[in-house]
Amino acid sequence: MQKFILKVAFLSALFLAAGYIIPAFKPVGVSLVWVLVVLLYSALTIVLRAWINRVKNASPIKFTTAVSGTTAVKMFSTLAIITIYMASKQPNTLHFAFGVFALFLGNTALFVADAQRLVRKR
Repeated sequence: MQKFILKVAFLSALFLAAGYIIPAFKPVGVSLVWVLVVLLYSALTIVLRAWINRVKNASPIKFTTAVSGTTAVKMFSTLAIITIYMASKQPNTLHFAFGVFALFLGNTALFVADAQRLVRKR
């Protein structure tokens, strides 16, 4: 689990650094909202991974339900974050929406790769 947390921290650092490096994304990337969203996704990914870790040796249906549940939680969280940002009439909504989607994809790819590793170990 500690390796996974380090991977999530590294991915988060990459997304935070990208906010400063990519010129078109910089207005969003330097905002407090972006930092909080990156930290929220990191925490969410780690908590959901802990859930998967608890059910990995349970029945296959519990494992499948947990994986589906994590996907649903992440998708609805992404939708809520983007909707709230747009509804509050914040600047650079398009950049923010694509940034959050990229954050979703990165964390989900990391999560799925780790979940597949757990399944192979069983």
